[in-house]
Formats: sequence, C-alpha cells, structure tokens
Amino acid sequence: MIAGATRNRPRTYHSHDERAAAEADVVDIDIANKINELSEEEETLYGQAGDGRGLSIEDVERLQSIKVELDRCYDLLHQREARRAAGLDPTEAKARSADVVEHYQQ
Repeated sequence: MIAGATRNRPRTYHSHDERAAAEADVVDIDIANKINELSEEEETLYGQAGDGRGLSIEDVERLQSIKVELDRCYDLLHQREARRAAGLDPTEAKARSADVVEHYQQ
C-alpha cells in the first residue's frame, strides 16, 4: 500500500465512551426492571384491595412505599436521559432521596 493512503473500510471503535455507554444502558435496564417489579407488586396489592379482601395496614404502608420508590426510579431515569441528551455522562446521575423526589416543584 502507498504511504499515506487509507483503505476504505469501516473503523472498529472500542473506546472507553462506547464501554461507558453500554454500561449505562445496563443500568437503565436494571432501573427499568426494578420499575417493573415494583409495578407488579403494586398491581397485586390493588387487585387484592379490589377483590374484597381489602388491605391491611402493612399493605397500605407497602403500597405507599412502592409509590415513592417508583417515583425515585422514574426520577433517576429522567435524570439519566436528560444528561445523555445534553451530552453529559448519565452515570453521574444520582438517586435522590424520597423527600426530595416527593416534594420538588415541577
């Protein structure tokens, strides 16, 4: 091959950025899986409440806890999506406390 000439072939990149993006996707999937688990449990409790069995005090407390955890998961996903859209590292998004997530103004 002539010095300075380049071949017309696609480059294969194995950069740190691609690895970080793949790892970030895994974290997003983990968060989505957690959302699904919590949603299923929430649905089970609502089903129990609607079929005449009602909910115990513990069930009501658990339902409230699930709602807060779902809000925290969605908040974290939104932070990650916003950071990604802005060209920032989504792994720097941090889960916020229940107090912050439940009381901030939109």
